[in-house]
Amino acid sequence: MERAGPAEPRNVPSPGPRDECVSIRNLVARLRADYPSADAVTVEVTVRTAYDVFGVANLAAGLFQGFPVSTSGSRTAVAERAGARSQLTGVVGAALIVLMLVLAPGLFRNLPQPALAAVVITASLSLADIPGAVRLWRQRRTEFLLCIAAFAGVALLGVLEGIAIAVALSVLNVFRRAWWPYNTVLGRVQGLEGYHDVRSYPQAGQLPGLVIYRFDAPLIFANAKAFRDEIRRLADADPRPSWIVIAAEPMTDVDTTAADVLEELDETLNANHVHLVFAELKDPVRRKIERYGLTRTIDPRHFFPTVEAAVAAFRLRTGAEWTPLTTAEQPARPKPDTAAPPPADER
Repeated sequence: MERAGPAEPRNVPSPGPRDECVSIRNLVARLRADYPSADAVTVEVTVRTAYDVFGVANLAAGLFQGFPVSTSGSRTAVAERAGARSQLTGVVGAALIVLMLVLAPGLFRNLPQPALAAVVITASLSLADIPGAVRLWRQRRTEFLLCIAAFAGVALLGVLEGIAIAVALSVLNVFRRAWWPYNTVLGRVQGLEGYHDVRSYPQAGQLPGLVIYRFDAPLIFANAKAFRDEIRRLADADPRPSWIVIAAEPMTDVDTTAADVLEELDETLNANHVHLVFAELKDPVRRKIERYGLTRTIDPRHFFPTVEAAVAAFRLRTGAEWTPLTTAEQPARPKPDTAAPPPADER
């Protein structure tokens, strides 16, 4: 005789996409209320902690047929303005409400609702980070526009729609930075070690026949053609360089599409007696390049551990000496905020 398995609960609705979105909305709202309050009392809040507490609270409420547990940014702000410092505030507030209903049930019967709204609105103003928005406007206009888009989406379309708009625009902004990363030519600056951005140091020295180029992103399908076009522009300069050294430390990856572009680019450069040289390429990326078979066109001897080693090899081969960078050789300065800012020069 077969033993019956555990009975499955009946008449339990399956959560749909809308329910899942509401759960995400509640979690986001909780985090939005928790972070400022935690900062005020110097308590660290993590997404994992908030998620665990939120889940346990809702499970407990479900076992006792209670209401879904959520949070309220406005009530949190009211409690904080009143001097709340711990979760005991909720217990005290609930006790006071019970006492009011028992001892003075009609006390607030005639209180105008606009008066209650004024209390909530006044307290909720503390949730609006106006100085933070002003800082974004001054420091990075793109992130300020994302902030305004999120605010407008929530105000005009609703919380779920506003969150979706903010997430989608943020992801697109990440793609934009990957598509058009910061890139520049490097030169030697007297009195400074390493090699530095010629946009920051217009008088940086250059070696005739050598261009040091930095591309501040992984080389992937989204930006491989932009990389190729910039290398071609540098290779077509007059006088034509014989080596283009890629300061490849920021390149944390090279995908297969970029590998195909590199192979075609190197063949074109070799036909014009221009060599593509890599310096400071990370070992995992170097192994990928070898696995892609790019060493068939890129000379294995044209991989150097540092930019300095590549420059020394070029000078030993050609006897070139440093010269100041002329105005015509300087790359065009990008428009503000059209690309990711360059990292601190460490070369």
